[in-house]
Amino acid sequence: MISIAPPSGGAWGGTTVDRSFQELLENVFGRNVMQRFAKENKDDKLFLERQWEIKKRTIMENVKRVIIQLPLSLTNETTKPEFQQNIQKSDYTNMVSTKGDKLIIQNEICIQMFDEARNNLLPHIEKELAKVGKLKTIIMVGGFSESDVMKSAVKNKFKQPEMDIFIPDESGLAVVKGRSILQF
Repeated sequence: MISIAPPSGGAWGGTTVDRSFQELLENVFGRNVMQRFAKENKDDKLFLERQWEIKKRTIMENVKRVIIQLPLSLTNETTKPEFQQNIQKSDYTNMVSTKGDKLIIQNEICIQMFDEARNNLLPHIEKELAKVGKLKTIIMVGGFSESDVMKSAVKNKFKQPEMDIFIPDESGLAVVKGRSILQF
């Protein structure tokens, strides 16, 4: 007999990590600068969001730092004296720096950005497992399943000899494509 649990969850996906990244930017650049940036540089804002989207999927626990390319409009902000003052006053002193058009973030800060998602998702999965009983496979799908941090968290918590964790290639598309991508 196959037991399948219905989809469930909460608002603890990639958007929580995005929100943490936005808070970091506001802390380092200043809230006013980031609000002006978002209002006056829509293409650059989209560019930065895309850069972050790519990076957050590949952040791993065994790297030293994460480097994100800044759009020109934000790179110009890093040359202003207020920027260095903001960093020194921020929660990220010695954890965030810039070099040219690169924002350099110590990896431990990026890993912490996943805390809210992990702290909500793992207990939720545990609760769902208790409802359905013994399962042989957990299938991770959706864009957040492509995150190395989240894959590792789920595998470390739930992988057992009698349970597999299956993450299809292009798991972000599995929700759209449906069953065809879940061939295993």
